[in-house]
Amino acid sequence: MLKGTQRRVVEIRLSGSKLYESACFFLRQGVGAEQKGEAELISEARALVGALVPPKRKRRKAWVERLISCLVSLLIGGAIGFALSLLL
Repeated sequence: MLKGTQRRVVEIRLSGSKLYESACFFLRQGVGAEQKGEAELISEARALVGALVPPKRKRRKAWVERLISCLVSLLIGGAIGFALSLLL
């Protein structure tokens, strides 16, 4: 509970998140945040939020994965068939 103090807060709306609506940042007093402009505070807050989100891994397209698995299974089947024809 805060009594008799005034805090500056920066709130960032997270439009791309399914779980979170916004992030709030409480500015420290006495570290020069009072002199920074609103745009600078918002950009720094957005950078902090961006640093918390893990980078998206590049995912191959589904058809590429299906093609690779089909080719691998074809090669394995061919190798097994060739080995069996040599034994018989």
